[in-house]
Amino acid sequence: MAILNQDLHYLILFALTLSIALCAIQRVARKRLDRDQYYYLKDLLFIGAWALTG
Repeated sequence: MAILNQDLHYLILFALTLSIALCAIQRVARKRLDRDQYYYLKDLLFIGAWALTG
């Protein structure tokens, strides 16, 4: 049982870390991409973060 709890904690930590990384990528992309490209990437990253955090 303890192993399952530990695995769950690692999975939650991984999902939250990945979501934060996706948000950071969006911030960097804002300065480097054209407006249409930025909005497309923003939508993809938002859906990815939403899917990860459920």
